[in-house]
Amino acid sequence: MASREREIADRYTKKTFAHIKWLRSLSPLQSIAVRRRDILRHCLLLRELMRDGYSSPDLPAEEFLLRAQESLLSLREERAIAKRALH
Repeated sequence: MASREREIADRYTKKTFAHIKWLRSLSPLQSIAVRRRDILRHCLLLRELMRDGYSSPDLPAEEFLLRAQESLLSLREERAIAKRALH
């Protein structure tokens, strides 16, 4: 069982690093758009899980959603700065 869990963790880590490498290859505005999409996708998934009764003692859903909201606001500011740099 532990080897299966390790295999899944390794695969997830490789995908995560590949995603980060891909993000770095994008322009600043493209990167912001992708990160925003990823955050929104995670929020939608979490809301579905919450509807089905999921809760995590490590990171309560409400706290996750608050952090996501803060991240989205930060991305909005980052996008404004990137747009100003283009002009």
